Amino acid sequence: MTAMLNTLDQVPGIGTLEGPQLTFEAREVSAREIVRARVAAEVERYNNADDPPHLVGASGDARSIPSARSKSRSKRCAKSA
Repeated sequence: MTAMLNTLDQVPGIGTLEGPQLTFEAREVSAREIVRARVAAEVERYNNADDPPHLVGASGDARSIPSARSKSRSKRCAKSA
């Protein structure tokens, strides 16, 4: 028996996009098998693309955004000074 699964991607700021359609040759499919098939489909799509897709949120410099850990560390340093 063949099972087909249509995937959807919900991307903040863009909305819902159609993902790859996955096909399985089994009566039961585990979540692990779905994730593996989805990753394999995405890697194949990426490797076959002429122009790699733009990553959402990748335009800014991650180093310029302080983490919660660095904020608490700077507060501790200010108190001890």
